[in-house]
Amino acid sequence: MTSSQKKSSLSCIINKVSPIVEEIAEENPQYLIGKINVDKEPELAQQFRVLSIPTLAVLKDGNVINQSSGARPKAEILAMLKG
Repeated sequence: MTSSQKKSSLSCIINKVSPIVEEIAEENPQYLIGKINVDKEPELAQQFRVLSIPTLAVLKDGNVINQSSGARPKAEILAMLKG
């Protein structure tokens, strides 16, 4: 797989997950949801041990309490948030 093919594949995965995360954020104002760009913020990505994209992390009191890598359906992401 070439570099451009990897970027295209990654872009497809992110494009699938991003709207789901945005929808969850709109429907669940009790959660603070954010995104980081690992290319622009590599130190933050390292802090959260991001090894693949997308990585979803749930924090409580400043600590990661749940984390997963790869695309996830809405129900799984909600389950992560609810613990």
